[in-house]
Amino acid sequence: MWYNSLWASLDAGHDDERSVEERQPEAGWGWLLAHGATIIQTDRPAELIAYLRKKKLHP
Repeated sequence: MWYNSLWASLDAGHDDERSVEERQPEAGWGWLLAHGATIIQTDRPAELIAYLRKKKLHP
């Protein structure tokens, strides 16, 4: 399932801003993954990859 994490209005507030600027990646990207995300569109690819690696979801 594809999610757009660019703007809060597109993902019920679980966006890049929340994940990075508000330092709540579990409430941002983590929430998206818990709700079936297999593709996440982001303006923060380096930060998202680091998060996925920490969760052992990216090589």
